[in-house]
Amino acid sequence: MLLIRVLLIVMWELMFASCMNQDKHYNNFRNNEETMKSSIITKVDTNLLSNQLDSIRVSCLFLGKSSKSIVFIFGGDGFKWLNNHKDNNVHYINSIEDRNKFVNYINLFYIDCTEEIVLEKKKRHYIVSTDYPDVVTEGYKDGKKIIYNRTQIGEEEYDVEYNPKFLEFYKFLDCLVVE
Repeated sequence: MLLIRVLLIVMWELMFASCMNQDKHYNNFRNNEETMKSSIITKVDTNLLSNQLDSIRVSCLFLGKSSKSIVFIFGGDGFKWLNNHKDNNVHYINSIEDRNKFVNYINLFYIDCTEEIVLEKKKRHYIVSTDYPDVVTEGYKDGKKIIYNRTQIGEEEYDVEYNPKFLEFYKFLDCLVVE
């Protein structure tokens, strides 16, 4: 009986330590109060996409210290993500606030289109060749793809000014990935 209690305590401590480590990474984005204020579009508890879409799929390529290809899926069975380069395990996002923020950004840029993603594009006299991150968004209704949008963040021949809200959306997506 004592052995079982000790094992339960050790397991509880490991789970607690694991949760604390995840919170540390997850809170990197949340700790910046000014960014949070400008990022929150609305706090209404809703899981509805405009146009009554069945699901939305957002594929992101994040580049940096650790490159990753993440797919976010929002639909009838919840809000989840998976890392194509690492484990292909499904990770569910249970936060109502995160779910609402995601839906609001999707409605803003891809469904209602009340905000532009690219504000200005100027041709350069030189080329910058590198890998650029991108966001591919697909919306489905009754099993048919009715929305497709690919946004590459950066271009070889152009200086591009992106909507600050779109860049916040991209950072928000990156912060949702807690590995």
